[in-house]
Order: sequence, then structure tokens, then C-alpha cells
Amino acid sequence: MKAGYAGIGGVQLEMASLTSERLEQVKAYGAIAMAGRAAEKIAFDQIDGGKDDVRWFQQQLKSLDLNVQTFEQEANLKAKRLLNENWEGYLALVDAMKKRASVEDCQKAIASHQVMTDVA
Repeated sequence: MKAGYAGIGGVQLEMASLTSERLEQVKAYGAIAMAGRAAEKIAFDQIDGGKDDVRWFQQQLKSLDLNVQTFEQEANLKAKRLLNENWEGYLALVDAMKKRASVEDCQKAIASHQVMTDVA
């Protein structure tokens, strides 16, 4: 914002042109983009946020000429699975963020409860 750019919420990741090697990266980015919404659905049984993340992911898929619906559904399922498998780490992150912990401390909170490291 200081540089004069409009601020938007959500995760911002840069994606290059799609190659066969990048397809798995696209899928991982999708899980990241959908994670907030998946967490809201699991924790509160409703979704209020994450629209910017979904919009960003959809734009990336369109720019790579990929099927938006297919990749979005797959990313949502992956995010839900990862959250369910790592729920204690998610709760530790929520607790750390409530305490306004540093990014490093948030990472430590997650790592102390980490079950699964495979995001791809």
C-alpha cells in the first residue's frame, strides 16, 4: 500500500507458465489458496472469507488454460484432507495467532504438532 498499490487480502503466489513439472506446484498452490475456506467450513460449518484467494487461484488456472472447476474441487479436497490430518497443528497456529505471535513462532507452533509434510 505504501508503494501506491491497492491492498487485497489473501495469499499471493507467483506462478510461471505451466510445464509438466509445474502441474504439481499448481495443485499445491491450490491447496494453500483453499485452506482458509476449508478451515472455516470445518470449524464453523460456514464460509465467510477467502474470496480473494479463490479468485486469485481461478485467475491463475484460467491463465494456464486449465479446467477451473476440476482444479478448484481438487484443491478444496486436498486442503480439507490436510487440515483434518493436521488439526492439532492448525489449532496451535490459531492459538499462536491469537497471541499475535511472530511468524517464526507460528511456524514453530505448527511444527510441534505436524503430522504430514506433503502438500503436493
